[in-house]
Order: sequence, then structure tokens, then C-alpha cells
Amino acid sequence: MHDLVRDMGREVVREKFPEEPGKRSRLWSQDDGTAAIEGIVLDQTMKLHFSTRPFARMPNLRLLQINNINLVGSFRGLFKELRWLSWHQFPLECLPADFHPEKLISLDMQKSNLHILWRQTKFLGNLTALDLRESKSLKTTLNFSGVPNLTELRLGGCEKLSRIHKSVGNLDKLVKLDLEECKNIKSLPNSMCHLKSLEELNLGKCAKLKGLPHELGNLKSLKTLDASNAGIKRLPDSIGCLTQLEFLTLSGCKKLKKLPSSICNLTSVSVLHLEGCSGLEKIPDQLGDWKGLSGIYASDTRIIKLPDSIGNLSDLHCLSLTNCCSLKSLPNSICKLKSLKTLRLTGCLNLQELPVKLGDLHRLEDIGVSGTRITQLPDSIQEIPYLHTVLLNNCKQLKSVPGRNLGLPLIRVLAIRDCNLSDDDIPNNIWELSTLMVLDLSGNNFTCLPSGLGQLHNLQVLYASECRSLQKLPNLSTLGILKHAGLSYCDKLVEIPGLENLCSLNQIYLTGCTSLLTMIDNFFLQGYGQGLCDCTFYFSRRDIPDWFEFQGTGVSSQLFDTSSDVRVGSLHLIIWVDYLFGDDGDKFIRIDVHVNNNTSGAKWDSEILGRYEVSSCMIMGPVVESGDRFEVSFKLQEEKDVKVEKFGLHLSPTSNMNSS
Repeated sequence: MHDLVRDMGREVVREKFPEEPGKRSRLWSQDDGTAAIEGIVLDQTMKLHFSTRPFARMPNLRLLQINNINLVGSFRGLFKELRWLSWHQFPLECLPADFHPEKLISLDMQKSNLHILWRQTKFLGNLTALDLRESKSLKTTLNFSGVPNLTELRLGGCEKLSRIHKSVGNLDKLVKLDLEECKNIKSLPNSMCHLKSLEELNLGKCAKLKGLPHELGNLKSLKTLDASNAGIKRLPDSIGCLTQLEFLTLSGCKKLKKLPSSICNLTSVSVLHLEGCSGLEKIPDQLGDWKGLSGIYASDTRIIKLPDSIGNLSDLHCLSLTNCCSLKSLPNSICKLKSLKTLRLTGCLNLQELPVKLGDLHRLEDIGVSGTRITQLPDSIQEIPYLHTVLLNNCKQLKSVPGRNLGLPLIRVLAIRDCNLSDDDIPNNIWELSTLMVLDLSGNNFTCLPSGLGQLHNLQVLYASECRSLQKLPNLSTLGILKHAGLSYCDKLVEIPGLENLCSLNQIYLTGCTSLLTMIDNFFLQGYGQGLCDCTFYFSRRDIPDWFEFQGTGVSSQLFDTSSDVRVGSLHLIIWVDYLFGDDGDKFIRIDVHVNNNTSGAKWDSEILGRYEVSSCMIMGPVVESGDRFEVSFKLQEEKDVKVEKFGLHLSPTSNMNSS
């Protein structure tokens, strides 16, 4: 939309003098004239050299964008009316001494080769915005006494910048200061604390910055302080005087060991970001004084315990302590957090129990305690009326499943993967969890699953992969809205009762289920699979079954003609694909599958999803008619990492449905 508006504006200017570009008020081509020019935009991808002489004939030039261009010659007397200059990739080490655009308001010189902006102080009283971001060679800033009206100073990504001139403290109109990723700055001048108008200070990724000025609290207008991933070891006590501060992040400050108690006076800050402060061991005892705090994110820290005063945080909605490996227990006062909705304790390896009165958290909706040492959730959890997500994956000491008395009226997600559970640990009346939508039972020691599982009528996702002892499933016929099923590496499983009635099933993972292959082949040969429209079955790599009439090597597309098929009427197309995904294990890859019916004009699409694997899949495709000509094609989203090696097609008469 921005480009469209820009082009429309350019056309309006061009139409005024279509044959006389020299009379236009703005130019976008270096080939146009210069008589009445107010603006020039020359945005080059390749470096070009121009003389400064033509600019002498442009006394009214107010806007100049000459990115990636070197101007050669004298600047004396030029650019008297210039207000806005964008000069990215400026090639010189400093601006020419005779360059003096005294009316300049905005100077944007991102990604320049500057070592210093200019060698002698210049007075540019109108300059309000200076942007030197990603000027990798910039070593020091200018003397700011010549730009007293600056409101924005952006120096982010100036990796060699090691010093901020002390005159920065004289910029009493400065609102925004960006020093993000200035990796060589070790300290900030104390004079910076005189910036009475400063509202935004970005110190993110200043890896060598050891601390903040002692008088930081004098920045009375400061609203945003980003010190994420900085090298700071401590915060000044005066931080508590930043009464206007609304946003504070200290995430990734690995050298930060403690917080001053005064930080709890920041009552306008609603969220405390401490994620990745791997040296932080303690939160101030006065935490409960932090009125208005709605979120604490302290994942991957060394916090040993929380202060009892945390129970006074009446507005706290989210408490995230993921991967706090030193945390052994929670204070009972946490149960007073009447507004708490999310409690995340996943990866707290030494956490052995939760408070008995956890059920007092009546607004809790989401609790995650995966990877902890807890043996059970307190019985009072069944008193939490709005709880909808319980994550207990990899709790090896778990002895019972939450909700055994089934008092969780709104639960939608229950994940108990890799918890060393056996048949008796799952209650037969699990069907009473009638709102359950996602159930993950993978990696446990079940030999069978309870019959009540088949009565979870709202279930959309069921995972029981890597249950190596699993031999029997209940009848799943009534799971009418089940969309995803995972049974991979259940190598003793020989049947899936009710599979033919899972009409909403979209994906089913059967990788490593060697004992199921005969059942699956017979299932489709007898026509039972035709009710599973658009469903994809995923297998370990295997030979294409003989009943696929057409088999070919991997090509991007193939045209088929059913006119020679002796069968008449409607035919259900089943597609087999042997595929190879690349070796980037974290990369999510997709193959698009398209079927275009050239006879009817109908189009059908599906997709194969996964990460690194050598696998096969079978896709329930569209219905075609005898005599139709159709094309099957594959589109690889990442061609260098994906390969379709073989594929096959089978046409099953719809009249064969349930023929046996």
C-alpha cells in the first residue's frame, strides 16, 4: 500500500510537466532536469559516483535521498534549504568540512562508513533526528553541543562505538536514545542522567556494558528501558525513582545476580522480564509491594525461592518460572494470587511438590509442570473451575493422573507424555472429562487404553506414540471430530477399532507401527478408507504396496487418463508418496500436493508436513469419474532439502465401500 501511494504521488508530479522534468518540484531519476527541484530520490543498489556541481542549480532542494552514492566535489554553499537527508551506505569516514546544511531537520545515514560524523563541532540548530544505525566503523559520537534540539538519536548496531560524548547530557529535548547492539560500550556518561525529556532508552545487546549510571533515577520522563542481553552486573538503587517507567526488560542479563529492593517501587511497570538472567538467585523480599504487576517472566534463572510477599500481588496474571532448576518449592502464599491465570513451572528439575491449597487459585486456566519431580497434583486442583490446560509431560515420579475424581469441568488439554504410567493410572471414567480436546498419553507403559476414551466426544487430538507395550485401543468410532492421531512406534498394536468412522481425521502418524501394516492394506483394499476424506497416513519408509496400479519415480507432475479403466462410475483416488526431508532437524518442511481434474475443472489440494525424516505417506485424495483426465503434481517448498523419490496411485471404486 505504501508503494502504491508513493507511485501515485510521483505520477501526479510527472503529469504536471510530462515533457519538461526540469520544471517538476521533485525528481526520482538522475536523468531528469534540475530547474525547480525540491526533492530527489536516487536509491541505488550499486555504488555510483556523482559530482556535486549540479546541486548548485537546485537552490530550493529540501528533500534528498541518495543512498549508496558518493558525491565528489565541493559542498560549499550547497543545500541551504535542505530539511531531510537520507544517505545510507555513505562511503567516507566523516562528512566533508564544507558541508553545512543549516536548516536540516532529519539526517539518516544508516550503514555508513563513518568513523566520526564530523571532525569539528558544527551548529545545526534545527536538527531533531539523527540516525547512524549499523554504521559499523563509527568509533565515537560527535560533540552534541552543536545539535541542541535533537529529539531522536539512533546509534543501534554501531559495533565499534566505545564512547558516548558527555555533552549528550545537554540534549534536554531528547526523547529517544537507541544504543542497541553497541557491543563495545562499557559505560554510559553520568551526564546522561540529565536528559529530562528522555522517554525511551534502548541498551539491548550492549554486551560489555557493566552497569547503569548511579543517578539513573533522575530520568523522570523515562517510560521504556530495554537492557535485554546487556552485560550489566547490578542495577542502581535509584532505579526505583523512575516513576513514569512503564516497560522494563532485563531478559538475558546473564551477569545480573540480584535486584535492588527499590525496583519494587516501579508501580507503573506491569510486566517484569527476567528471562535468561542465569546468574539471578533472588527476587527482593519486597516484591509484594509492586502494585499493578501483572506478569513475572523469570525463566532460565537461578532463583532458589520466591518471597512470601508474592501473595500480595493481587493483579498478577502470569507467573513463568520455566527451567528454574534451583527452585525446590513454592511459598504457600502463592495460593493467594486471586487473579493468576497462568502458572508455568516446566523444567524446574528440583521442584517436588505444589502447595496443598493450589485450588484456591480460582482463576487459574493454565498450569505447566512438565519435567518436574512432583509425584501428584494436589487434590484441591479439582476446585479450580476455569482450568483448561494441564501439562505434566516427563514427570517421571508421577503416581496418579490429575482429575482422578474428575472434577475439572472445563479442561481442554491434558498432556502426560513420558510419565512412566501404567494401565491402572488412567481412570476408566475418563469420559467424564467431556470437554477434553487434546490428550497426549505418549511414551508411557500402557498395554491398553480405557474404554471410556472412546466417549470423549469433543476430542480433536489424540497422541499415544511410543507406547511400546500398547496392544489394544478402545473403539474410536464415536470420536466424530478427531482431527489428529499419533500412534508412532506402538509396534505391538495390530488394529485401530473404529478407524473407518473417523470422518474428520486429517492426519494419523503410524511411523514404526510394523504390526499395523497388514491391517492398513486390507482396510483400504476392502474400501473402508473411503470415508476418510483428505486424510494423510504417515509411515516409516516401506515399499509401495502392490495394489497401487501406477507407480513412478519422483517427478514434479504426472498426467493420468481414466478412460481406459474398465471400472465405471466414481473412483476414489489414493496417492502414495515416498519422500525425503533434509538434515536440518529443527526446520519445518512442507510438500504441497495438487490434483487438477482437466475434465471437470475441479481442483484439490493437500500437504505433507514434517521435519527431518525418510518416510512414506498415503493420502486420501478426491473422487474422480471414470473417463476423467487429471494431473497430480507436487510443489516442494524447500527444493534443496526436499525430494519426492517415488509415488503411486490407486483408484478405488466408491461402490466397494464396506464391500466385505
